[in-house]
Amino acid sequence: MMDWNIKKWPISLITAIIANILYYAFLITAAFTFLKFPFQTYNPFFDTVSSLGDTGKNPRGWILFSICLILLGIILVPFFIDMSRWYAKQPEKKKLIRIIQILGYLNSVSMVMIGFYPTDIRSFEHGFWSMMNFLFIISVIIVANYALRDHPSFIRQVAYLGYITCVFCFLYIILGMFDVQGVTTIWEWLSFMAGLAYALAIALNIYKKGL
Repeated sequence: MMDWNIKKWPISLITAIIANILYYAFLITAAFTFLKFPFQTYNPFFDTVSSLGDTGKNPRGWILFSICLILLGIILVPFFIDMSRWYAKQPEKKKLIRIIQILGYLNSVSMVMIGFYPTDIRSFEHGFWSMMNFLFIISVIIVANYALRDHPSFIRQVAYLGYITCVFCFLYIILGMFDVQGVTTIWEWLSFMAGLAYALAIALNIYKKGL
């Protein structure tokens, strides 16, 4: 049973919960303010996540997207710092965990930079950091699953969620390269949602196993 005394929770669990809340609270609100054309609302099958931060398409809510990404990047830094708990029982894992942390910090930087560059104003910079964000998400998950595969406290089902997230990311990248309309952008949404769910699962794993 989960102890609801937050003071006893690891910082990774607290920040993972906050990150998930921020993502949905800000972006769902931004989706409601989105208006591409009169009487046409936001459609995750045809509109990218980044279009929520388009100052032209979403003049009333684009700032919510930018604030969300910047806050997510900041809040995930202590999450990755807390990953050091994993090598307490297996010191030999320290180098791999350090790699996870470095990739995580770079992922946080990419998220902050996405928020700083609206897609319609600085499209090149926004596109570059968006692609780096996907690559860092994939890299963090692959290295984490590899590093923790034989850790006595690692819950194997968490790894499956990570691989599913990677599949979503690859589908979005591949379909985006071929500009497949109507099915591409939903995989972008699923990638971010699964990625945050993976972070939460890792944090719950830490909590449940008492690391």
